[in-house]
Formats: sequence, structure tokens, C-alpha cells
Amino acid sequence: MAVSQNGWPAIGAGTDTRLAPFPWVTGRVLSGPVFTVLEHVARRFNAEVEGITVSSSWGWAYRAIEGSSDLSNHASGTAIDLNAPRHPLGASGTFTGAQVAAIRRILADVSPAVRWGGDYSGRKDEMHFEITTGAATVAAVAARLTGGTPPGSTPAQEDDMIYLRIIDGSGDGRLNKGDVFEVGELTADRLSAQQFEEHLEEDLLGRDGVLVGPDGPGCSGRGGLSPGLRSPNPSPSNPAESSTARATADSTRATSSRSASSPPTGSARSSSRTSGPPSSRA
Repeated sequence: MAVSQNGWPAIGAGTDTRLAPFPWVTGRVLSGPVFTVLEHVARRFNAEVEGITVSSSWGWAYRAIEGSSDLSNHASGTAIDLNAPRHPLGASGTFTGAQVAAIRRILADVSPAVRWGGDYSGRKDEMHFEITTGAATVAAVAARLTGGTPPGSTPAQEDDMIYLRIIDGSGDGRLNKGDVFEVGELTADRLSAQQFEEHLEEDLLGRDGVLVGPDGPGCSGRGGLSPGLRSPNPSPSNPAESSTARATADSTRATSSRSASSPPTGSARSSSRTSGPPSSRA
């Protein structure tokens, strides 16, 4: 069986069901924990480093590394290239010092699962982010990001989850009005704290709306993430809206079983294209 440079099984066709549409690139990535980890990287890159141009950002592509017989990690759906024309292969210093510092913070959050091409000892590839560890480590990092339990460990019989419902948004397809998805307590706590410590006006989950906090209008409940609407089975229809807030997220606790390997929702913006970066890329 062919494997990419990082040892993950190569995928020969972009229509393979192991691949999932990825909202930040014109292509797909491996579903499950790899998707979760790389989506975290791309989402924060878009928010903290520079806005991502989807048409020039790439995912899966079955090809070799330029100048090598090894299959690129793109071939296993475990690598992404972001804003490729701005950060061409072989160039260094394409990011400012502040941007590099932001990238370092993102990498720290997904350590040790992801490597940045700007850290290569040889030819730099600053557009490039790739999975470098095995499946168990990636699953553990994904679980850490989502507050879930990595596969292989013993989960609690019941998991008290938080459901976020977007009740307003720009409609650009990342997180849209009516979207409902799970987050863990750790994620909710970190989002709430960062939202208000940094006085951010945009939703940290997708730059689509305001996550109203403890002092925000219409909010109550733990972490300031709940406008008070609670349900054991959240539904995207007819969410309550606050007249004084541009957008809020409806957080609903429910007792449910949690699968840490499920890819996040709210990625309607994903392109149906399965093509990846041109063969000249790393």
C-alpha cells in the first residue's frame, strides 16, 4: 500500500469517501481527527494571521513531492496549503514577525500533530501545514481541541455537551444562521474567555457573528454562551434572537454520547472540486 511521506495511507482519487470537503481550500482533506486538527489551524490562520483566499489554497492531491520520489502528504489528505501565491515554495520571510508569532501560537495549540513548512531545515514552504504524527496522537490532539475523548480511551457513559446554534451570520457558508453543532466544555470556556479578554467583536468559531458573553444582552448560563434557550435536542429552526445583539450563539446542554472523530459541521462553503495544488508544489 502506498503511503505519503508522513506514513499515512495515500488516497488515489479525490472522490474517495475517506476525504471530506474542507471549507478553507479548493479540495478535500482526510475526514475525522485530521480534519478537526487542520480545520482548527486554517480557521485560526484566517482569523489571526491573514484572510484565506480559498481559490488559491489547496488540500488533497495525489502526487510526489517536487524533486523527490516520496508521495507528498497532500496525497493522504493530511496537508493543506494556504494562500499559495503569497507564500511561494522556496521563499522565506513571506510573513511578518507578528504573523509568524500568530502561527507559533496556532502550532502550540495543535502540538505535536502539525508541522509548518516555514520550519523546514532545507527548502522552505511557508504556505504548507501538514500532519506529522500517527493516528493516535492526532486523535488525542483533536479531542483536546474539542473537549472530547480520543478513540481508544474509556469514555464516560454520558457526556454533558454544549450545543451552539448560530442565530445570525453573514451567510458566507462557514457558519450560517441555523447551524447547530457540538463543542466541549473546554472549548466553550476558552472561547468565552478569549472573546472578552481580547474584546473581540467577531465569533471566534467562524468570524460570522458575535458570541455574546456574560455581560452581553440576552445571555445567561455558564460561560455566557447561553441566551437562556435550552433543549435536550437542539434544532436549527426558529432560534430566539436578541433585538440588541447583532448575532448570538445558542448554547444548549444535552446528555449525549460524543464521538471525537466526527468532522465539524458548518462547512457549506466547501468546494466540490477534488483537485489539489499543482504538481509543481511541495
